[in-house]
Amino acid sequence: MLHKHFDDERYDMEERSSFYSVVTALMISIMCCTAVQAEVGVLCSGGINRNLTLVSCDLEDAGIVYGKEVGGLGVGIAPSFTVSGKVALVVHMGAGGPMGKMGKGKSLYYRVGEVGDTGIVWGGDEAGKAHTYDKKGRYGYAAHDGETVVEVHEGKGLQYFVGKIDTEMKTVEWGKSKKYAKRGWQPSVALSGNHLVEVHKGVVGKLATAKHGLKYHVGVLNKEKRSVDWGEAYEIGPRGDDPSVATNGEAVAIVFESGLRTVGYRVGILNKGKRTIDWGEDKHFSVMAVGASIAMNDGQVLVSYEMVKDLAGTGVGLASKTGKVNLETKTIEWKDIQESEVYAGSPSICVY
Repeated sequence: MLHKHFDDERYDMEERSSFYSVVTALMISIMCCTAVQAEVGVLCSGGINRNLTLVSCDLEDAGIVYGKEVGGLGVGIAPSFTVSGKVALVVHMGAGGPMGKMGKGKSLYYRVGEVGDTGIVWGGDEAGKAHTYDKKGRYGYAAHDGETVVEVHEGKGLQYFVGKIDTEMKTVEWGKSKKYAKRGWQPSVALSGNHLVEVHKGVVGKLATAKHGLKYHVGVLNKEKRSVDWGEAYEIGPRGDDPSVATNGEAVAIVFESGLRTVGYRVGILNKGKRTIDWGEDKHFSVMAVGASIAMNDGQVLVSYEMVKDLAGTGVGLASKTGKVNLETKTIEWKDIQESEVYAGSPSICVY
């Protein structure tokens, strides 16, 4: 009996030891998995021919870790890249002729893709190229929820499309183009639920200079009518170029070129009822950079931009910053800059 009792006790000890080993391994596995918080994509336009390249990244506690570069999206400039669920969407302007010259790059194009375990499978037309959706527009920027897409662009004033995404065919059934502002340049848009925040550079007459600041609209999306009920246009600040906006439905954050090749940003609180935003003060990065793009992952903010080495805007590679929104102070608590060896311009960042 004593021997049997010893064997039972030894068996219990061995069983417990095995159990603890499994638990320890599981905890280590969970810790390793949670080190990567989300996947991030940065779509760029680079090279003399303006090839569109998607850079796959991981969002970790320390910031963004740049990974492999994936091509195959053709050529274009000023791309906008968004993902919702398993649906990816790219809109961009045509490259405009040999070596990416912008003189004739007035057509707008799109692709729909499906996010899978090994990457994004992109659609296209019968020739495998991006679909055309506007032959006269410039600088398209889009946001979507996996079913409905809202796109804004320069045209006769500022115009927008609302479209329905066909995930099986990887196409968009676009509604009619509608005007929402008489004047404006460089529009950007973000979607949360049925509410939209649009930001653009103000224009006086037919010109826009550094003295003309940023403006914004808040709108409500009507999916059935494929339209947006836009609120009034309000001033944000006295200066700014090339804005990018993100929102989680409560916080709103924008980045923009604030002059002398520096990146500026603001944080605001969205008032859906009044269709206004209570903005904080202008803040700036102490870096030489152009073409900043912003995304939001709950209350976390991600910014990607092109580093430059001089005021002429000579690019030297991509960089990024991540931070957490502080709504009380209307600021962002930033982490260190993450640099990469990827050389490309006009980055558009997205979390998925």
